[in-house]
This record gives sequence, C-alpha cells and structure tokens, in this order.
Amino acid sequence: MIPNQPSCVIDMSIKPLGLSPLHDIHQGLHAVFAEKDGWKKPIRYGSAKEEANHLKVGIGVTDVSFDFKLMVQGDGIDSFLAKKLPENKILDTNRSAIDGSFSKDWTIYSRLAVDELFVVSDYSRSEQFHKSIPEGIRQGLHVLDMTSGFAGIAVTGPSAISVMNGIAQLDFSEDEFCSASCAQTGIASVYGLVIRSDVGLVPSYRIYVNREYGRYVWESIFNSSAQYDPRPVGIEALEM
Repeated sequence: MIPNQPSCVIDMSIKPLGLSPLHDIHQGLHAVFAEKDGWKKPIRYGSAKEEANHLKVGIGVTDVSFDFKLMVQGDGIDSFLAKKLPENKILDTNRSAIDGSFSKDWTIYSRLAVDELFVVSDYSRSEQFHKSIPEGIRQGLHVLDMTSGFAGIAVTGPSAISVMNGIAQLDFSEDEFCSASCAQTGIASVYGLVIRSDVGLVPSYRIYVNREYGRYVWESIFNSSAQYDPRPVGIEALEM
C-alpha cells in the first residue's frame, strides 16, 4: 500500500518571468536586470547616462525582444487603423506611424503590405490593446501575437545607416529608407522585419527576426560594425 503523499498546491497567482532569447548574452555581460511587465529586462550594463551618451557618438545595440508584437492580416486593416491613428491619417505600404514616446506608452504601426500590418508596442499596453479592437473590425482580421516568436534588436547611433547597409539586403540611405520606414528583408541572411524609429535626431532601427536567430543576428551586428564602436546598451538609455 502506497502511503499518502502530501498534496502539492500550485499558486496560480504566481506567473513566470519571460526571458529574452538573448538572456544568456546579457548575463555574460553582467547586465543589471529589472522585472517589469512580466519580463526580466536588461536595463543597463554600467552607467545608463554613459550608455545614452554613447548613442550620440558610437553604435548602441539594445535587446527589445520584450516588445509586444502583433501581426495583423486581412481586409479590415484600414478600418482598424482608423480607430488607432489620428483622423484622416493614411498609412501607406512600407511606412510606419508612431503613437507616443519611447519613454512611456508607445506603439508603432508598420504597414508591410496592403493587407498586412505589424504592430509593436510597450508591453504594458498589451492587454489593453487586445481589448480595444472592436468586434466588428476583428471579424475581418487575423491577429497573431508574435511577442514570444520574435527576437528584437535596436541599432542606434550616428552610423546606424552604415551598420544596416552592412548586414541587410536593402538600401538604408536617407533617400530610400527615411524615418518611419519599414520593410521585410534579409538581415545577416535570415528573414526579418526592420522599422526605422529614430531616437530624437539619432537614427535607430528596430530589427525583428525569428527567436532562434536572435543570438546569430546580435553577434553579426557586432562583428560587422567594429569600426563604429558598437556597445551593448540597456533600455534605460534608449528611453532617456
């Protein structure tokens, strides 16, 4: 006869923290982490002020994998955008619209095709965002949460255009890929999405690739941009 075993009670109110696919890299760099919005985020590696200053002279590489990410497809995208963007705002293919500031409560709407939209947002907005899609519009859309499926990396600095030209299969010159542009392209020979979302007057690109390629793309950025003094930069500096 098997003796009675003590019951195991699971506290369902405790939720596990999400980890970036680049988490091991940040641990190796002795990053300072903070728990926010259900994620363990690398907020800085040294002085956040020094990292913010470096963005003005060198290249900062930041993990933004914990951005809230949605892929929205269907014929109802124009109706969806009409509810989200200022009145009479039209979003053309390969263009983005940024709502808010990167220091707080921001969302980027990037139109990849007539019937395809990529939405990136501060994760604190995720629950509110899902609830804010009217049922009548939702019926004409296919909405897929890609938050855990994509690694995200921001490349920021005066030479960011040159860095992007070195790793991606697009012309990132100002004439061809200005601020608020977006595109699907090859990044270090893997499929990805790129959104230009400048930090003030400093060029900045948000790169999203399948989770399993995150480490490879992170390392490729550093390997191909050594002449521009690339450094890991935490999200505190990016939001200053």
